[in-house]
Amino acid sequence: MIINSHSTVETLPENIQGNKTITLEQIDTTCQVILHCRHYGCNAECGKSIRCEINLNPGIALVPAEGDSPSTILHTYKINLPPKKNYKMDYCTEFTLIFSALPKNCTSFHFIEPDAPGAEGWVIRNIKRSSTDVYRLTFSNQLSYEGEIDF
Repeated sequence: MIINSHSTVETLPENIQGNKTITLEQIDTTCQVILHCRHYGCNAECGKSIRCEINLNPGIALVPAEGDSPSTILHTYKINLPPKKNYKMDYCTEFTLIFSALPKNCTSFHFIEPDAPGAEGWVIRNIKRSSTDVYRLTFSNQLSYEGEIDF
């Protein structure tokens, strides 16, 4: 994710497929991996008095620790992939990423966002596979981790 300070204000739109806005309820998530994410700003003023931008690298993937084929991103909710922009409207921004299915023999995986020019991508290693394939991830400038967080 690339975080940049930005002076203009823009709402954080939902993902738009063509000209139609979709919701999570409209997506068939059978055999897909769902990541509910929280991103915390670079400081307490991020999203309040200053506008920060979040950019996801479209090459983001879930890579099985066993080395099988990676799971690729299929849908986003409350965040856009480039070239569309995402501006933080609060210190904490919540969004959801939906990925293709992981291999059945996968017991743990890595969340890998490739580095973008001028920024480092997010990496969370050894996420233990759950029976539901629904996970909660938290990102900040200090750390990133997988764990149970109430939304």
